[in-house]
This record gives sequence, C-alpha cells and structure tokens, in this order.
Amino acid sequence: MLKLGLAPRRARSRQPALPVAAICARPSLTRRFRFARACNMPFVIRIAAAGDVHASDATRERVEAAMEVFFPGSSKVDRRFAVKFDELREREPTLVGPASVTAFVVKHASGAPAYALRVEYGGKVITYSGDTEWTESLVEAARGADLFVCEAYFFEKKVKYHLDCQTLRENRQRLDSRRVILTHMSADMLRRRDEADMECANDGQVIVL
Repeated sequence: MLKLGLAPRRARSRQPALPVAAICARPSLTRRFRFARACNMPFVIRIAAAGDVHASDATRERVEAAMEVFFPGSSKVDRRFAVKFDELREREPTLVGPASVTAFVVKHASGAPAYALRVEYGGKVITYSGDTEWTESLVEAARGADLFVCEAYFFEKKVKYHLDCQTLRENRQRLDSRRVILTHMSADMLRRRDEADMECANDGQVIVL
C-alpha cells in the first residue's frame, strides 16, 4: 500500500495541504492484490474508522475471501462505517479524496494487474513503483514527479518481477523526477547501499515535499 498524509503541525508551513510520504492516512491505495496482500486488509478494515479501498479489479472478492479465512463471517457483518471498493483503471486519473491517482500497469506476478501509482496532491506529484521488473511504464509514471519511490531489491542481480539498483542507474536519466528514493531492499542491497548513487529509504522515514 502507498500511505500518504499531511505533515505533522510542527513541520508545516502556512500551507495547510503539505504532502508527506509514509504517514498513514485514509483512504487506502492498493497497487495490487495477490493473496499475501489481501491477508493484510481484514486487519486494516477491522481497525480503520473508514474503509475506502481503491485497487485493481477483483479486489473485493479477494479481500472478502481473506476475511472469511481469518474471521469467519466477518465479511457480512454490519459495521459502524462503510467499506467501499473502487477500481483504479489503467492510465485514468481517479479522484481519491483530495488526491488524483493514476495507475500504470507494471510487471509483477500477482494474479491481478500490478500497478505503479502516480499521486497528485497539494501541488506535488509522488510516484510509487511497487514491486516490478523494469518496464517502460515507469518512465511515464515518474515523468515530472517531485518524488519517485522505487524498488531496488538487489544491487545488480537480475530477478524476474523485481528491480535492481544497476538497472535503475542505467535508466536514471530517463526518469524525469526531481528525487528518487530506493525502497524494498534485500539484504544484498542493504549491504551495498553505500555504493548506490541514489538515495535509499530508512525505516520510519518521513519525507516532506
């Protein structure tokens, strides 16, 4: 999931809508829904104060199936809040609360379309690659972005459905984004992060744009 929100009050300027990456806020943007990710959603729905889920098709069926596995009967109970599923269609900007979200299909096996997400919010653009091997749609998704959060699973090892730092370095000039931050790093990549000439994410990092 891509989690977005507002800066803490002490970090804000006079502008009330200052985008921040990695602060959890509703609604939820889900870029793909294989079963491993569907397993998370029953817990999210049980503790959330609202339940808008924006994702690729077949998401509702997958979430409800997972809910029945973990909490039998929970998909049919009356809740204090509505749970609404809305499909994100490829390359069609969709309003999600105050943000405009555009999905770009990437290459990752998940049983449903896997998306990179381009989020336009508060005058800023944040793009998230999610899990994917290199694909030309990343160039389009990242075009003009203030921040591109991109997977770099290995430093140079090629693995199907995943990106490596070396491939990103070779294509960095094609990624027309002001800032690139690498994430989803394996032990191999973490050991060699000092060799990367791109910024690497840290646990708990908050980025104010």
